[in-house]
This record gives sequence, structure tokens and C-alpha cells, in this order.
Amino acid sequence: MNQRRESRLAASTPVKLTLLKILGEPAVSGHVIDMSGSGLRVSVPSPIPCGAQVRVDGQEIVIFGEVCRCEEHEDGYTVGLMLSELRPLAV
Repeated sequence: MNQRRESRLAASTPVKLTLLKILGEPAVSGHVIDMSGSGLRVSVPSPIPCGAQVRVDGQEIVIFGEVCRCEEHEDGYTVGLMLSELRPLAV
């Protein structure tokens, strides 16, 4: 039984995740697995700690959020983000 409050839409979009408040930490490449109105699930090659504030740069949008889940999956990790802000990419 699906207990989610919002339905999720499948996606496969490349993104870059940057951990905020950690100077010198390089951006991590990943791709969006699915998304909802308040969340995002991203596949990344290395773990990101729960509670970390992140910036997600996509092709046309910048998303800010907090890591609420990180699970090992196949050859990488699946990170669940609770979104706090979306901004269109400045041109």
C-alpha cells in the first residue's frame, strides 16, 4: 500500500548536487530518479549524510533542500530530498 501524500513522477535528468555550508566540498554528479511537489529522489555515487543542506543544479532550475534519506543501492546511493526552494536558472 502506497502511503505517500503526493504522487511521484518518474524522471531521468542529470543534476549536480552541492553540499551547502561545507567549504571546498566538490559537487557530485547524479540523476533524478523521481520527483513530487515536495521531494526529489536522486541517484549519486557516494553517500550524503541525512540532514545535509544541498543545492541541486539542473538544466533549467536550481533546487534547495535537505537530505532526509540516503540508502545504498546497486553501484551507488539513493538520496531522498525534502525540497525547500525552487528557482529558475538565471540566464
